[in-house]
Amino acid sequence: MDDVFCVLTKAGHADAFVAEVGAEEPSLRWLVDINIFEGERVRLLSHLQISDSLLVVFASRDGPNGALYVRVLDVPAILRGQSTLRSCGTLSSITVPLGGFVEADYQNCCIFACTGQHLLCWDAGTFEQRFALGPWTSGMLPNVRFTQGSIGTLELLEQRSAVHICLHSVLNGSQRAQRELNLQPHNAPFVFLELINHHVLLKREGGNAAIANLHDDKQPHMLPGTLDWEPELFVFMPSRCVFLAHVKGMVEIWRCLSADCCKRIATIKAYQLFDPSKFSVDERLGSLLMLHPSSRKIKHYSQLQNSSSGGEDMMLLDVVNFGGARAMLKGASPGGLSIARLHVDLSKGFITILDEQCGLRALTVGAKPC
Repeated sequence: MDDVFCVLTKAGHADAFVAEVGAEEPSLRWLVDINIFEGERVRLLSHLQISDSLLVVFASRDGPNGALYVRVLDVPAILRGQSTLRSCGTLSSITVPLGGFVEADYQNCCIFACTGQHLLCWDAGTFEQRFALGPWTSGMLPNVRFTQGSIGTLELLEQRSAVHICLHSVLNGSQRAQRELNLQPHNAPFVFLELINHHVLLKREGGNAAIANLHDDKQPHMLPGTLDWEPELFVFMPSRCVFLAHVKGMVEIWRCLSADCCKRIATIKAYQLFDPSKFSVDERLGSLLMLHPSSRKIKHYSQLQNSSSGGEDMMLLDVVNFGGARAMLKGASPGGLSIARLHVDLSKGFITILDEQCGLRALTVGAKPC
C-alpha cells in the first residue's frame, strides 16, 4: 500500500485521514469519523500494529465525571472508510475513574489500565487479560513505568522518606525484584524517578542523581555533576541501554549498561522546542530524528547555525555512537510552515510529517534514509 493514514483530534473529536506516500504536495483525504457515541470526547488514540487495530480511549457525558472508556476499531475497515468495532474482551467493559489511565505499551505489546485500586494488563494482540496487580488503597496509587519485559511500580513512602520499587513481569505479573531506596537530602522531594531496564534512576531536589540495581542491595551509584539535572523530557531505549534527556536546551545522550557504568556520551543543542511531537526515535536503528532551522551549508551537526531563510530541516542522529549525524533532509517544511508532528519508521521505509496547517506529507526513504 502506497498510502499512510493518520487520525487528527480537536476538542475531543477525531477523524481518520489518508495521504499518498511521496506526493509532491501535502494532501489529506478524509476516511471516517472516529467518534461513535453522541457526546463522547476522545482522549487518547494508539495504533496497535500487532493486531492491526486502533485503541480509542474516550470520555462520555453520560458517564461518571472524568471516567474513561475503551473501544478498539479495525484499521483495515478504517482505510475503507468504516468504523468497525473489534471484540476486545473485558477491555471494553472497564470504567477508569478520574485519576486513572489507559496506556499502550508498544515494546511489550500490552495495554494497561489503572482503575484507581488495580493495575490491569491485556495482550495487545489477542486482547486477553494477562494479570491484575493490587489493590492499592485510595490515594496511594503508585507511579507506573514500562521497560523491556517488565513493569515497575514506584511508591513514595512519606513516613520513611523513601521510595519503594517493585519490578513485575509483563507476561504474568509475577514479581521479579523489589527495593526500598533513600537518598540525601532526606527532607527534599524526589524530582525524578525512572525505570531503566532492571535499574532505577532517581534524584532528590538539591542532590545528585543516582542509579541503583533492583536485583541487589548495593548502594545507589551517584552521578557526579547532576545537582541541577532535572530533565524536561526523558526517552529511554531499553534494547540499546541508552536514554535521551532534554536539559536546559540541550539533548543529552546517556549510556547505562550497569549501575556503576552510566555516563553521558554526547550533548547536542536542541534548536527547536524538543517535545514529543517535534522528534521521533527509531530504536531498532538507534536513531533520533529531530528538527532545526534551515541552513545552507552543513557539514556536521555541531556546525549548525540559525538561518533567516525560514522553514525547517530534519537531521537523523546516531544516538548509539556519540550523537553523530547520519543523514540530512532539507526543506522538510516547504514555504516556511512549521512542522507540528513527525514520525520516522525506517524499518518500513517512510517518514510522516504533519505541518501546522494540517498538511500531511509521507516521504519514502531508501538505503540512504534522507
